[in-house]
Amino acid sequence: MQERILRRLRNGSIMLFHSGAKNTPDALPQIIEAIRAEGYDFATVSELIHPRPYTVDFEGRQHKGG
Repeated sequence: MQERILRRLRNGSIMLFHSGAKNTPDALPQIIEAIRAEGYDFATVSELIHPRPYTVDFEGRQHKGG
């Protein structure tokens, strides 16, 4: 699980973890540590969403400006 997440991680990535999933609770502390070790930080979705004007790139990521 951790390898798959780190391989796909980019600035602005939104991760969804299901709290009822069997392996998530045990894996999450190591995943968070690995993400921070890569130099990333965490933000809420509200902090990531840019007010208009914005553009959306081919990967679905939102960028400031029109």
